[in-house]
Amino acid sequence: MVQIYYFQLFANAAGNLIIAFMWITGLHYGESAELYYEICPPLKVIDVIYGLSCIACAAGAIVVRQKLAHYKKNAPTWYIGFIAVTLILGLISSVAVYLAVTFASEGYLEIKLAELMRYAVIVIAGVCFHIPLNYVYFIKRKDLFVN
Repeated sequence: MVQIYYFQLFANAAGNLIIAFMWITGLHYGESAELYYEICPPLKVIDVIYGLSCIACAAGAIVVRQKLAHYKKNAPTWYIGFIAVTLILGLISSVAVYLAVTFASEGYLEIKLAELMRYAVIVIAGVCFHIPLNYVYFIKRKDLFVN
């Protein structure tokens, strides 16, 4: 079962690198990136910071994968921490974008509060379900992680 975590973390790293490229270059806005950045200049800074955090998460995924692969004693803690950090960084980015668009675009752009709340619910669900389930999973296998 631990092999699934190996693949998941490699896939997570690859996904984070793709997301980082899209956010740093503004590709997630499509062909309108320059228009968005002109109307709301803080978006460019937020996008670059989030893109760099995604690169850090990609590196973190590989580090955590290696710890799990070598059955390091603290590997489950690293994995659960990695999940929490990834979820929280996404939420912080969403809040920052919401605030930037709300206050810096002078009404030209609009993000509905419901969109932000939807992501907040995903983070809360991740924290309330995904993390405890993984905690129980690794507690039952703590005898494997002794190196």
